[in-house]
Amino acid sequence: MRSLILLFCSAALMSCGPTPSYEETVTLDPQGWTTAEQAEFYVDIQDNKDPYELRLTIEHDRSYRYENIYLQIETLFPDREARKELLPVDLADKKGKWLGECGSDRCEATVPLLNKFKFPAPGNYGFKLGQYTRDEALKGIRSLTMELYPKEGS
Repeated sequence: MRSLILLFCSAALMSCGPTPSYEETVTLDPQGWTTAEQAEFYVDIQDNKDPYELRLTIEHDRSYRYENIYLQIETLFPDREARKELLPVDLADKKGKWLGECGSDRCEATVPLLNKFKFPAPGNYGFKLGQYTRDEALKGIRSLTMELYPKEGS
């Protein structure tokens, strides 16, 4: 009985951690993520006084043939202004070892996009992500998850 209580308490403590104020996953076509497709994320920001952290998790196959990926990120602001940036993301080190957490057939790499970032104004923000590689249909990328965390104590 005592070990059961310890097991329950350990599981409860391990599940605790920061909870995202926004989280969404876009599943990509297993036949390949084409250059014409974009993963779109929209978040409504009411509090622009406190800082946030924005994270992107890329889930990919272990058979993904490159050590990185280039993403074109378009940020849409509430005033309709848009800003595009190219983001290179390493998924493996120079020796070919996958970064992040890997299972038998897939890996997840989490990338901080913005840290201690304050949104300029309240409103609806959009993030459109497209693959920006030489492959017309990039195979091996399974999904993208965007998470927004309030930064405490900042």
